[in-house]
Amino acid sequence: MQHCPNMRLIMVTEQLGAPLHLDMVRVRCKQWSCPYCAKENARQWRNHLLTRLGRPEFWGRQWCLITITAAAGAHKAGALYTLKNLQRGWAKLYHRLKRWNGGGFDYVRVFEKHENGEYGGYHMHILADVGDAWVYHYTVITRVLERESHAMMLGYKPRKRLKKEKSPERWIKDNCAACGMGNQADFSYVGKTAAGTARYATKYISKQIDILEFPPRMRRIQASRGMTLKKQGGSKIRAWRAKSAIYREDLARWNKIYDMTARHIVSIEDDFSSGQVYYPPELL
Repeated sequence: MQHCPNMRLIMVTEQLGAPLHLDMVRVRCKQWSCPYCAKENARQWRNHLLTRLGRPEFWGRQWCLITITAAAGAHKAGALYTLKNLQRGWAKLYHRLKRWNGGGFDYVRVFEKHENGEYGGYHMHILADVGDAWVYHYTVITRVLERESHAMMLGYKPRKRLKKEKSPERWIKDNCAACGMGNQADFSYVGKTAAGTARYATKYISKQIDILEFPPRMRRIQASRGMTLKKQGGSKIRAWRAKSAIYREDLARWNKIYDMTARHIVSIEDDFSSGQVYYPPELL
């Protein structure tokens, strides 16, 4: 599929510095339930994250990958309820992670569908900038366990403090369950190299693009403010206007018409041999 099948509209504007040259773009619905737009959305996110994570302000950061499942009751109610359960639970867990991390952090969250189990449903992967906290808490629990192991070898009983210390993996499992989600959670350290981090981020974005039964108006990918895919603002120099199609008589008015989506110059020989209208031919 070369174009979005849900939109019958194009936008046109004059080329900068060439008043008799016209640019056109094909409008798309941008929904993950659309077979064309799902691939385009994933492509934009991949390119955005690869560029974003390579910027100097992200150098040296340490990242963790968190995988969280929905509660057992949500799975029994259906796949849609697992999405709602994960959304509500993440809203609570995010604030706990902020306290655990000692402040706000950047993240990218991706939903993924699984078919295993009796009911199936969704789980989510979160790439989060809480690696420093992970390293700190992991170091603390390791030192405590080493001290207690040495004390037990000497014949002493474990101290009560040992029961309060939690590894990062145990912490995320307990807090996911406390926030109403499933306790089958995973918390692993990724590292701080931009290339490796981007590989993890784009891996789950690229998966399951062909699964289109995603609820409308629900974000399949969500990111913090510092990582979000910003909307392209309208040009303040060029005025875009809507148009239903490019007609044969338009070629007499404009010296050149350029299809920016298909990267193609519209011509009578190639595009008007069988009719009077160019784009969208599959909807005519």
